[in-house]
Amino acid sequence: PPAPVRVGHAHGDDRGEFLLALAPAAIRGSELPRTIDIRVVVYGPAQVQPPDPADLPELDPWWDLPLEQVPAPGAADDVSPGRRLPDGYVAGDERQVTFVVGRALSAADDIDDFSFALPV
Repeated sequence: PPAPVRVGHAHGDDRGEFLLALAPAAIRGSELPRTIDIRVVVYGPAQVQPPDPADLPELDPWWDLPLEQVPAPGAADDVSPGRRLPDGYVAGDERQVTFVVGRALSAADDIDDFSFALPV
């Protein structure tokens, strides 16, 4: 079998929702198939710091969102375009998803939520 080809990447928002747009490389050959199976992997931080003070989650609902360090314009950046994971990120949930070509998928299409459980 041919080696896997990366055909897209996405960044989650504050609710963990993401939009994954597939690159043209996702489909090989000259004819468009009706569906395509893609292995989707979700990544997240290996460790989360406990809230300090303890009531921080009540004070700030986004307290545990990681702050992205975006390089200055023109500086090297392999994270934003998805060529490299942010430091400290590890693989979480992974599964095959069948995409219908030309159609968006969502929870309304009976796609189970992805979950990310921190490693123990």
